Amino acid sequence: MIIFEIRCFYIISLVLFFLPNSVKAQLISYPKSFELTHVPHYTGFNVSDAGGFYNVKDFGAKGDGISDDTNAIQAAMDANRAGANFQQKPDYFFPRPKTLYFPAGTYLISDALQWEGQAMMLMGQGQGITTIKLKDSARGFSDIHHPKALVKTPAGNQQFHNYIKDLTICTGAANPGTIAIDFVANNSGGIINVGIVSEDGLGSTAISMIREFPGPCLLQNVSIKGFDYAIQSGKADYSITLENIFICQQNIAGVKNDGNILIIRKLTSDNSVPALLNTSKHGMIVVLNSRFTGGSQEQSAIENLDGCLFARDIIASGYSTILTDRGNKIRKLSLEEYVVGEVYSPHANARYSLRLPVEETPVYHEKDTSSWASLSSPGWYGDTRNWQKIIDSGKSSICIKTGTYMVKSKNYTIPLGVHKINAFGAVFNGNGSQAMKLIIKEGDESSPPLFIEHIGYGVSIEHLSKRPLVIRHSRIEEYVASADAGNVYLENVEIHKPVTFYKGQKVWARQFNNEAWNTGKIWNKGADVWIMGLKTERRGYAIKTTHKGRTELLGGLLYPVERFDDDLEAAFICEDADQSLIFGVSAYSPNAMYPILVRESRKGIISELKRNRLQNNRFIPLYVSKDDQKRVEEK
Repeated sequence: MIIFEIRCFYIISLVLFFLPNSVKAQLISYPKSFELTHVPHYTGFNVSDAGGFYNVKDFGAKGDGISDDTNAIQAAMDANRAGANFQQKPDYFFPRPKTLYFPAGTYLISDALQWEGQAMMLMGQGQGITTIKLKDSARGFSDIHHPKALVKTPAGNQQFHNYIKDLTICTGAANPGTIAIDFVANNSGGIINVGIVSEDGLGSTAISMIREFPGPCLLQNVSIKGFDYAIQSGKADYSITLENIFICQQNIAGVKNDGNILIIRKLTSDNSVPALLNTSKHGMIVVLNSRFTGGSQEQSAIENLDGCLFARDIIASGYSTILTDRGNKIRKLSLEEYVVGEVYSPHANARYSLRLPVEETPVYHEKDTSSWASLSSPGWYGDTRNWQKIIDSGKSSICIKTGTYMVKSKNYTIPLGVHKINAFGAVFNGNGSQAMKLIIKEGDESSPPLFIEHIGYGVSIEHLSKRPLVIRHSRIEEYVASADAGNVYLENVEIHKPVTFYKGQKVWARQFNNEAWNTGKIWNKGADVWIMGLKTERRGYAIKTTHKGRTELLGGLLYPVERFDDDLEAAFICEDADQSLIFGVSAYSPNAMYPILVRESRKGIISELKRNRLQNNRFIPLYVSKDDQKRVEEK
């Protein structure tokens, strides 16, 4: 079994440990679980009892590290997909989710795995527990000028809900022309809890996202060793969010961005080459709470050749400088806050981001499968008559069998004893009406959070109590909070209706895709709302902040699509409240962009930032609405 090596990260952890306490506290607060290794979503226990999976062993895969499992895995990927009647619809598989499960083992393959359609999830039993390994000197993986992908999704902008998670991919040795994962996912999808290793350090790219059209999606808890590049991104659309990324021993650069928008938090790099490389005037990198060690005195930790960069709480060691910005060397090895480009604000002393307190998303793992209850349709398509009874049965985890359900206007109340609901990609069709609503009305601030994960679509959530709520890797129809709702963690979530957060709530969102059509998307009505990676579509404000709320947007993309005939429509509205905004835009037709990017009203005085202030016709590097901000001195 191949286990990802973490020795290079041990050095990084020691560097952080021996920093002066004041600097260590200022720059970062890593959870202990991420100091040396990662927390896989599933660690060493089999989830096949949840049902609805395509288990690769049922198709003949051995997972013994000796047998060639290529044909068996491909047969599992093709089942009920290859040769299907697409009826000329690129989203044919959208309502037909598929989860491919790899139990513990090492699955040896000799050729590329072909991915058919969208809404597919490849899921293992954990990093280092499930491994897909390319044979050494495999045929077709030697040409460095024409690299070949081991796993490759289709391209396009309708690759919804694609996931690779909870496994390790090893590209073996003597395969220098290899791309481990050539990946596209849109709106919600990602690479989660995955280790990627080249045994001899050779290979083109661990994760390539340069085809049409990567994002919005999430890369989280990913470890990469070797390759010329750990991650490459391209195109202008639609933004990629990365968090807890560990890279080492790259040959050219760690992360290379050629035109997309990357929002990165907690990138740990142990490299002599640059950790970050931004190459295009259309590219933006937002990098937060990261550390780059092992550098060469001939290199900078960050190379910004062109485009926009926002860096906050970054440390480096070994490099000559922390940043070279278009030839200008920033001669220091730490950055508290640095902006490439103009900082916009109607307030003369507001020059720095809001710095709202950040909490890590909680995790919950119930390894005892006897504590799981399974929801399925035992009778006909959408037979859910017993679901509330099962939910109330006292089981701590509720698993929904992967599949498609016809559920019309069903409401289910979630008791405090239920800690997690995992749909494993299942979708719910209401045939034009509300499909299913989950109601949370028990609990307070001290109650255990409720986790809702991997819902394909069709579920609304009504949050009526102070019980904390975690929604991950899901497309939900609607989130409705009461004025008494508790804190919310949104991680890789897609919503298509307006969302309102209220006074007293704290919201932490990582990769949040809101596509409410032609109406306001997010209304912060007195809450603290922290967003790392936002993408919106069509008209209607992106975020409105009122009632003394505080909003911090750290990177994202506005993609209005439509023409604006109203010269008064604003993307961001702030009324006697505080906000800081970093974002990019994409507009491909005349006037297909908000005429007003920011409208602020404070003490009766209105100020506006017009679209002609975009840097490179693409970015707002930083906008600040806060009239009493004090300068934060760099250390």
